[in-house]
Amino acid sequence: MRKKDLTQETFVKAYLDLAKMRDPSRFASWLHGIAVNMCRMWLRDRKGANDLPLEVVAETEGKFADNGSPEEHAEAEELRLSIREAIASLSERNRLAITLYYIDGLTYDEIGDFLSLSQSAIKSRMHRARKQLKEGLISMVEKDFDEHKLPEDFPEKVVQEVVVKNVKMEKETKVPVVILQNKADEEQLLPIWIGTFEAFAIIHRLEEKQTPRPMTHDLMANILKEFDMKVIRVVVTDLQEDTFYAKITIESDGVRKEIDARPSDSIALALRTGAPIFVAKSVLSESGVRVTEEGLKPGKLADKELMELMEEYVKVPSPPSIDPKFQSDLAINSISEELRKEFENIGFSLSDNARVSGDTWQINDEGRTYIVKKERDKLNVYPV
Repeated sequence: MRKKDLTQETFVKAYLDLAKMRDPSRFASWLHGIAVNMCRMWLRDRKGANDLPLEVVAETEGKFADNGSPEEHAEAEELRLSIREAIASLSERNRLAITLYYIDGLTYDEIGDFLSLSQSAIKSRMHRARKQLKEGLISMVEKDFDEHKLPEDFPEKVVQEVVVKNVKMEKETKVPVVILQNKADEEQLLPIWIGTFEAFAIIHRLEEKQTPRPMTHDLMANILKEFDMKVIRVVVTDLQEDTFYAKITIESDGVRKEIDARPSDSIALALRTGAPIFVAKSVLSESGVRVTEEGLKPGKLADKELMELMEEYVKVPSPPSIDPKFQSDLAINSISEELRKEFENIGFSLSDNARVSGDTWQINDEGRTYIVKKERDKLNVYPV
């Protein structure tokens, strides 16, 4: 009867914890860990240890301490069995040397005395055994990876490649927005708020314009190139509390790493390195906008403040460009409060009628035009 009760409790516990299982392919070992944990608790709570041999109780208590989940215990047990299997594959001489050193804790001298061998002979056996163990364990890992690796079409099921269509300025906030388009479905668009500097960086690259000196994203791309590092892809992965998140995948010496980044920086870097840009399908469908014959259909998480901008863009889908008004709005929007005060001190305000190019401003004031230049950390005014 106890066996049936424990079995039933084990499956109830497994059902309740099913959402916590990290790897479905290891369900058997995960369930085994839960079963052993349930038996251990039964022994403790119901004081049933007297019904079992002492060595069974000791073995159970030793394997499953109070800390750690059943799944972690099961994974540890699976790892232990894998190592034992690898040790068993060694030749008898090498297996004995490894066992005496790592499991029994003997020194080289003690192993030599026990086997009547010199220390150099023991070291030679240990070297061969370690090499064989390494090859065996790597082979096991590769086999396990091949059995559980994701199908080739898995990325296509969760992410969608996009292209950068344009960067526009939202009228009310004067904040730039980058517009991404689904490469496989041109009717699906995704607008993302970005910073002024990143807007310049993206448009400069779309227009294939060169700056006198490398911009920040140019510098990043150059550094990666000099160190033989490659940007594999960038992915806009998530939207949380109105903030988009992205990851950049970089490869170096055959090793790939994912780096957390802002979408704007990721896009600017991808355009300079030729890396593809992806968006998680869930983000694209929930936060994007679909163009239909009836009009725009925003996703349930789409930013409603951007609908007017998107409607104008859809009506006149102009190519990306830095026209003077757009460039001026970007530049003025990025001006620091300190610089604004400097202009106020010389009798000017930086309003929408200002035009900017580098450290030079063209300002219309009361019917007259002035050129203001920043020279040697000082603003100088020149009437036109």
